[in-house]
Amino acid sequence: MREPDAILNHLDTRRLIDFNRPLAILFVSVLHFISDADDPHGIVSRFIDAAAPGSYLVLSHVTTDPSPQTAAAESPLSTPPPQTKPPPPACPHPRLLRRP
Repeated sequence: MREPDAILNHLDTRRLIDFNRPLAILFVSVLHFISDADDPHGIVSRFIDAAAPGSYLVLSHVTTDPSPQTAAAESPLSTPPPQTKPPPPACPHPRLLRRP
């Protein structure tokens, strides 16, 4: 996922997906595992740019909205079980909607 051009230009991708027709791009529960250094907005933009007009984007992400305090109190991710990795970082809603 961190290499969208490798995915988009792969022979199997091109064989299975017609990018001249509208399609759905699904980023469901994955982007919070992509660090800012890996440019998640750029990754999503690359897939959007490859899609035909009329395509859909489905994106879900852990968020700090409505407020960081409320999200921390309500989120099961706020207290990871013992001996597990820390939860993925939450992201404010406006930042998720920003397009580079």
